[in-house]
Formats: sequence, structure tokens, C-alpha cells
Amino acid sequence: MTQPSPTSAHQGPSKILVGYLATPSGADALNLGIGLARNWNADLEIAMVVPHSEAYSGAYPHTRAHETVISRQLSTWLEEALAKVPDGINAIGRVVSGTDAARSLHRTAQELNCALIILGTRGGGLLRRFSVGSSANTLLHSSSIPVALAPPRYEAPESISRISCMFGTLSGSNELIDTAIRTAKNSGSELRLISFLTQEDAGAINQEVSHKVLESLEVNANRYLAEQAKQLVDAGSASTEVVTGKTVAEAATELEWNDDEILLAGSSRLATAGRIFMGPRAAKVLRTLPIPLVITPALEKKRESEEAGE
Repeated sequence: MTQPSPTSAHQGPSKILVGYLATPSGADALNLGIGLARNWNADLEIAMVVPHSEAYSGAYPHTRAHETVISRQLSTWLEEALAKVPDGINAIGRVVSGTDAARSLHRTAQELNCALIILGTRGGGLLRRFSVGSSANTLLHSSSIPVALAPPRYEAPESISRISCMFGTLSGSNELIDTAIRTAKNSGSELRLISFLTQEDAGAINQEVSHKVLESLEVNANRYLAEQAKQLVDAGSASTEVVTGKTVAEAATELEWNDDEILLAGSSRLATAGRIFMGPRAAKVLRTLPIPLVITPALEKKRESEEAGE
């Protein structure tokens, strides 16, 4: 693979790790990796996990003289995956060993200084609903690195048209919005800030109360944009949206999504500082989401205390 030109894409993470399997969900993860690498001018690390008892572990290409049957099959699958990566994207395939796939992928991403871990999901039927496996579930509740989930039957986009950000009014939302703003700028993408309002927020709400809460959330979002992203607003490349429903999942179905869009969400208040813990709202939205979801780690306590002192 040839190294992409510095001017051929927008600035973003330098390395992205794809947790690959020779399955439809593995193909979805690879396609998302290709789309993001192309848009962010990032290198791809495509990793497959082999049981710890296997003697082989390393990067492809390599000498195959001493491979076991399992590692030889994994190498073949990696070769096929690398063949799908378009010219212009630098990609390396590697087999990593470990007793736990999630921990092995996380350790590999740390060692390689990857800024994002991508995994596929399971899904069935016409609705393409997400269903996360055990490895994804573990990472979504422990990773120190952002985790991206590719929906079923995902196709690699030529570019990322829009970065949507699902945010709330609790402590930590500003940090998530900052991340969304930086990601949108680096991607050259439109930014959309989304706030969900449900009966879970206001109890047995009536139409009048709902209107007041909606108005309050919308004003708050625009005030933050005015302070932190005035250039994007003036250019017409940033917007806010408040959606309602009986549940978060129902509210999410009211939104229109682009095929080449990604949704960014933060971690729950239960998350350990610097770690991911996907909250119930993101989990509910995930059930009906037709686009990739990226979960970011919680704000580190050190930075939180620094901001409080500013």
C-alpha cells in the first residue's frame, strides 16, 4: 500500500486499530476503518487475535515456515483483508495472542499508539439493528481509547459528511462537544449537536412543560456553540437539534442520518476517569442506529480539576 499524500485527506488520528474477523461483522469494521483512514489520512492496523496457547504472533507479511494451522489460517484471512484496502491507505495486518480478545486488542492499540479501536457488530433483518458481542461489550465498559462500532452491512464512505454529537446537560458535556468540534474541523465535516428529550427526563410531561424544556436545552446548546464554535456557526457548517420521544430509542428514530455520517457519544457518569463506560442512553440509541457510533472515554479527573480552577 502506498502512503497517502499529506494533502489528500484531513488531519486526524495517525493510527486506527481494526479488530478484524473473517465474518460479515469483521468486513463492516474494516470498511469503517477504510472510510475513516481515507478521510483522516490515518494508517490502519488490522489485528486478529489468536488464542494465547498459539506460539505465533506478529505482523504480516512474515515467514510462514513455522506457523501452526490456526495461525496460518489467520494469516490467510489477514492477507485477504489487506487486499481490500484501497491504494493510498497504509495498512498493516498482524496476529496478536492473548487469552482475552478485548484485552489483547486494547493492549495492542496502546502499544501501537492507536487513537481509535474499531469493531463490527451483529445484526439481522431489514432494520440493521446493532447487537454487540462480548469483546465489544468489554471494551465499551473499560477501554481507555475511543471505541467505534460499525453497523451491519456497512460500506466504506468516500468521505465523512457529518459528525453528529449526542450530548446532555450534565458535567462533562462540554468536553464531549469540544471533541466533536475538533473532529468535525479535522474531518472537514459538518457538525450537528443533538440533545434528546424524553419522558424519562421530565416524568409525566405535558406539552407545555415539554416545550419549556426543549427551549431551555436548545438555548443552552446554541450558547455553547456561540462561545466555542462561532466560526463553524457563521460558516453554516454547525447546527443544533433537539428531538423528543417517549424513550431515547424512539427519539432517535425521529432523526435523519446520512450514510456517510458518524455519531459521537460520551461515557456515563459511572465511568472511571479516563475510561469508557457506555451509558444507558447511548445503548438505547445504538439499538436503532444505522450509522457508526463512537464512544469516548470519561474526562480525566486531573483535567476536570484544572478546568474547575480556570
